[in-house]
Amino acid sequence: MISCLESFSTELLFDIFEYLSPYDLFRSFINLTDRFNTIVYSYPLHLNFRSISQLEFNYICCHLQPKQVISIIFSDETILHQVEIFEEYFPLFKHQFIHLQFVTFIEIFSYTIDLPESVKCLELRKYDIYKNIPFDFDKLLIQQAKVLTHLKVDRIGTLNHINVRFPFLTHLTIDGGFIPDEDCYVRFSNKYKNINFTSVFQNFESSITHLYIFIDKENKNMKINLEQFSHCLIHLTLHFVEDVSILFEPFRSSFWLKEKHCYIGYHNDEENGQTFLYTIPRFRFKDIIYPSSNFPPITTVPSNMEKYLFYENKIDSLFIDMDKFIIPPIHRFTQVKSLILCGSTFMLLDVLNTIIDFNQIETLDIFPVESLSRHKLDILIKHCPRLNYLIMNYNPLFDIPSQIHTLRLDVDFRSLSINNLWHITQNVKTLEIPINSKDMMLDIIDQFDHIDNFLFSCDYFSEGEYLEFFIKKFRIYWLEDNSYRLAMHHFTYRQGEEYQQIRMSIGGPKTKKYSDITHFVSPFINERSKLAQQQQQQQMEQEPLQQSLISMFNEPIVSDDAIRIYERSVPVAHQRHFEPSDVDRRLYETYVASLSITAQS
Repeated sequence: MISCLESFSTELLFDIFEYLSPYDLFRSFINLTDRFNTIVYSYPLHLNFRSISQLEFNYICCHLQPKQVISIIFSDETILHQVEIFEEYFPLFKHQFIHLQFVTFIEIFSYTIDLPESVKCLELRKYDIYKNIPFDFDKLLIQQAKVLTHLKVDRIGTLNHINVRFPFLTHLTIDGGFIPDEDCYVRFSNKYKNINFTSVFQNFESSITHLYIFIDKENKNMKINLEQFSHCLIHLTLHFVEDVSILFEPFRSSFWLKEKHCYIGYHNDEENGQTFLYTIPRFRFKDIIYPSSNFPPITTVPSNMEKYLFYENKIDSLFIDMDKFIIPPIHRFTQVKSLILCGSTFMLLDVLNTIIDFNQIETLDIFPVESLSRHKLDILIKHCPRLNYLIMNYNPLFDIPSQIHTLRLDVDFRSLSINNLWHITQNVKTLEIPINSKDMMLDIIDQFDHIDNFLFSCDYFSEGEYLEFFIKKFRIYWLEDNSYRLAMHHFTYRQGEEYQQIRMSIGGPKTKKYSDITHFVSPFINERSKLAQQQQQQQMEQEPLQQSLISMFNEPIVSDDAIRIYERSVPVAHQRHFEPSDVDRRLYETYVASLSITAQS
C-alpha cells in the first residue's frame, strides 16, 4: 500500500516544490524513498543565499546536486566569504554546475569565482570598486563577455574602464540604486561622474535590444548618443533624478493646500537607497531616528500644522543617539510607544525630557548604551508610568523594577549566574534570553517557576550541538522527559523561523491522569543523563525477574469478586439460604490457605 503522496506524478510534485525553499525541500523529501530522491534531484533549483542562516546554507550545500542548479544569488551581507565557503563544498564549481544560467553577486568581499560557460545572465549589486577590493569584477566580466546575454550593474563607473567585446549582449541595465561609500565617491569621482556613455557602448560592440539607464544629478547634463543601437534597440528606459523642490512645485498651489488640504512629503530611505513621495496625513512615520537629516521631513505642510502632524502623532519607535550633539526640537514627541537609547552613556534626564514625553512609553531599549548607570536607569523607569517592557544587557547588580513584566536580556555567559538572575527577576512574567546549551534552557525552565512565558534565542549554540539538538531531539516528549516542571504542567512551545528561537508558554498543573508518570527527572541538570541510564538499566534487570514470578502462578487465582458471585449464585439455584457442609467448608479453607502460601513464597 503506497501513500497518497507517493502516487503523485512528477509534474504535480514539481508544482508542490515551487512553494518550498531549497532547505525545506531537502529536509522534507530527501531519503524518503528512491523515487523521491530521483525526483528531488531532477527538480531545477534556484538558490538565494542572500537572507539565509549558516545552518541552512550548510545543509543545502551538503544535499544539492550541482547539475540541478539553474540560478544562484551570492551575498556577503549575512554570511561573510560566502563564495569561498561554497567553493570548499564544490572545488570544481566551473565544471560541476553545467546547467547554471543566472548568477547574482551582492556586496561580495570574496575572491572571484570562475563561472561555467553556461552562465549567460550576470548581475552585480552593491559593488564598490574601492571597497570590495578582493572581488575582481573586471576579470569576471572578461571571462564571461563572450557568452553573456544579460548584464546588470549598479553604477556605470564599473564599466567605464573595461575594454572587452560582448558579442551576444542584448539586455543591459545600469541601475543607480546603490551609491558607493561617500569618501570613495568624492576621492574617485571621475570614475562615477562625467561618464562617456558613447565610448562605453562602443567598446561593447553589442546589439542591445533592451537598455535601462539611471542618471543621477551629477550626470544629468551628459549627452547620450544611442545612434549605434538604432538598428536593434526596441526598449529604452532613462531614469532621471530630479531636485526635490522641483517635484514639490505643482503641489504648493492654493488648490492643493487650501481647497483640498492635501499635503505632500518627501522621504529618503538611506538604508535601501530609495525615495518616496507620500500624502499627509495618510502616511505616518512609524520609526524615527533623532537627530536625523530626514526629520523633520521635507513637505508642503504649513508650519502651523507641523506640530500636530509630526510630533503629536503616534510613533512606534524613537531612536535617540545620545552621543550626537542634540539640539532640542521645537516640539516634543508626545505619542512615542517605544524608546531606543544609543550612546556611550546616559544623557541627563532633563535634556531627554525636552525631546520626548515619558508618559506614553511602553517599551524601553537601552541595550545599545555602553556605560549603564543603574541609578539613572532606575529614575528613568520611574518617570515612565506605562513602561512594562525592558531590553538591556544583563546586570547582576540591577534589580528589575516591579512594573517590568517583560524582560529581554543579552548576556555574557562567562559572568551569568542563574541564581542571581532568579533573584533579580522576581516580578517578571515573560523572559527573553539567549542560551548556549539545552541544559541552560532546562535549568531556567525548572528554577524560574514564577515565570510562565519564555523566548529562548539559540544563536550561541555550537553548530554540532545545534544540529543534533534541534533537528533530531527537540520534541515535546524530550521536553517532558528532561524537565520536571514541563512533566508536571501543561505547556505549549513554538520554534521560530530557521529554528533560531523557541517560544514557550507554561500553564497550570496537569491532571492525575497525565502527571502519574513512571519516573521523575532530577532537578539537577548534570544528573539527568545518569538518571536516565540508571532507570533503563533497572528496567532491563527487572524484566527477567517479572517473567519468573509470572511463571510461578500457573493456576488461576480466585478473586474476591468471584467468591462473592459464587456465594450469591448458589442460594439462588437452590431457591433457599445456602449453608455449605462441614466437608465443603474445610475443603474451601484448605484451598484458600494454599493460595496464600503460594503467593507469600
